Amino acid sequence: MDYKSNSYKVTLMFPMQDNDGKPFPVSVWDWWADEMRRLLSVFTDAGAVEGHWQRQTDWNKMVFIVVKNEGKLDELRDFLREARVRFGQTAMYFEFHPVFQEDIQ
Repeated sequence: MDYKSNSYKVTLMFPMQDNDGKPFPVSVWDWWADEMRRLLSVFTDAGAVEGHWQRQTDWNKMVFIVVKNEGKLDELRDFLREARVRFGQTAMYFEFHPVFQEDIQ
């Protein structure tokens, strides 16, 4: 079979602690959860993953999403711009690539 991409797989990461190593307030995570549910009907929260950056170890929430169009990618970019401010980061991780996705029933 010749499979052509019909979706984008997206990976997002959100820091679990601020730059001083303190957990974020519940209000930040409440905002995050509300926005994720507003933007997406389905996503996978892979939980906390350990990261290493500039000789530091940190913990991030890793999220996987499959979206059908580039418009949704733009919405996720806007979400990450706001998340960058709320999480006090200079940049947020946003990875996407075309995939073929089907629901097997």
